Amino acid sequence: MELFNQVLKQAGVIPQLRLFIQKEGGGTESTGPHTVKILRSGKGIVNIKNPRTGVLEPHIWVWFEEKGSEVRYSIPVKNKQGGIHYLIERFSTLEEGDIIILEGKKRANEIGQVTSFISVQKATTDAEPTIEVPENGEILIGESLKSQIKDPWSIPEEEIPIIEEEEHGDFSEDN
Repeated sequence: MELFNQVLKQAGVIPQLRLFIQKEGGGTESTGPHTVKILRSGKGIVNIKNPRTGVLEPHIWVWFEEKGSEVRYSIPVKNKQGGIHYLIERFSTLEEGDIIILEGKKRANEIGQVTSFISVQKATTDAEPTIEVPENGEILIGESLKSQIKDPWSIPEEEIPIIEEEEHGDFSEDN
């Protein structure tokens, strides 16, 4: 397998991070949790052809380091309803160098249809949390603190919009 990796590296090809794989007979299966370090995001939006619809859709590429190797993943800009995709909101709170856990997951909705989504969690550290005190010296506690913070990490998984399967057409990179 090392020879395959050498050929990819010499060709300048960065493999895609696969969070789901196709199952024989249809459907997808999660490849499990992936602990990755964010290296960089694309310099712009690229259009990738959706293989199911044939329509070009805007995506943003993100490059990660996983187990010492560089991998990439494209995030759709819009969801199926035309709004901002939930992963765009999640990644907007992250920075280069952050270590996160990405995992393809499935759940059934209220009528029993199984849908897929990508879980994004910050990796935990053993470091002591720090408390920042505002210049005015006031520390918000309880409900007053909750009303001041809109944290996308606090969105319950059942409220996350769903994507169906992990498929991409043209794998062009933006440079």
